[in-house]
Amino acid sequence: MKRTALFIIGLFSVITGFAQYTVKDGMGKPLLAENNRSNLIQVYLLNRLRGAEISFETQKKETHYWYKYNTRYADALFIKKEENVNHSTIDNVEDGWGYFVESASHPTPSFVWIIDYSRYTNQNESLAYRTYSGAIVPLSGNYSLLQGKSTRSDEVVNCNDLRLEATMTVTKANGEIDEQKAGTTVTYSAPVSVILTAKANDMETPVRYTWKIEKENRDTGEKTAVGQSIDKRYEYTFKESGYYTIQLEAFYIGSECLPDISQWFEIRISDSNLRLPNAFSPGSSLGVNDVYKVSYKSLISFKASIYNRWGNLLYTWDNPDEGWDGKVNGRYVPTGVYFIVVEAKGADGQVYNRSKDINILRVKE
Repeated sequence: MKRTALFIIGLFSVITGFAQYTVKDGMGKPLLAENNRSNLIQVYLLNRLRGAEISFETQKKETHYWYKYNTRYADALFIKKEENVNHSTIDNVEDGWGYFVESASHPTPSFVWIIDYSRYTNQNESLAYRTYSGAIVPLSGNYSLLQGKSTRSDEVVNCNDLRLEATMTVTKANGEIDEQKAGTTVTYSAPVSVILTAKANDMETPVRYTWKIEKENRDTGEKTAVGQSIDKRYEYTFKESGYYTIQLEAFYIGSECLPDISQWFEIRISDSNLRLPNAFSPGSSLGVNDVYKVSYKSLISFKASIYNRWGNLLYTWDNPDEGWDGKVNGRYVPTGVYFIVVEAKGADGQVYNRSKDINILRVKE
């Protein structure tokens, strides 16, 4: 109640002049879209809020009390206070909130309302703000939110100005890294993880990105959506075999331009396969057939166990890129016949339960 009473008493003095607020936007110059003096509020349109700040300045040093509201002034939330200053600043500014400062020289505040127009993608969606009383007021005028700033709808945007670049960083099943540019067709063994990155030619231009990943049935031509993101950077892991298309769509927010769909990738995840060698020669020739490894493609789970002829477990591993060096407790086992059991599952759903004799040959003692 105290804040409401102060507001009514000091109304006339605040109407005669706004307090000194400054709004900064990290992605471009904010647009003062509305200067509603009867409601003591200035409305700013910002292109994203990274680096956004609001500053307040008084002629003499005093204590600044910062508040914010998204319904009405009487329900405002306290942010912070700064003592013995004539200039103070807040960051972490949020879309759809009003901000104000109370001080000795401005006991009744004026307000700054923030709209992050990059969040509004519907061309027909109206932008609005709340006054100190909680009333919702649409912005006067129609805005096309283009070109890294807010512009009136009678300005023209060149749809051909948009230039895109998409890259794909691939982490293969064996841990190796590939870098791929858009427009490529590649084949990998599952599981394979990708990091998709989109970049526009002008980082201040408000662009909406959409990544779409579809799996195609080559027999019927039917495509099924398996992944989607509106982030510039999108991570996805392929765990099933098949044919996939990755498509990047991008367009100017608020414009009538058609999406740019020039950036794409095609990925084939191979069917699974598992082969077990029947012999190796640990310790005989360094680097040549001295580690027992399976040959495989597109295995999403794997476990191998080695036994001696009496059925005693000697060694296990669960990474198909690793293997057995023929040692137990740091010493090479004797030559002879050993036994391997493998349990695995492929990216195509194939289940493997394999067992086989292994011959160890020519071991150095």
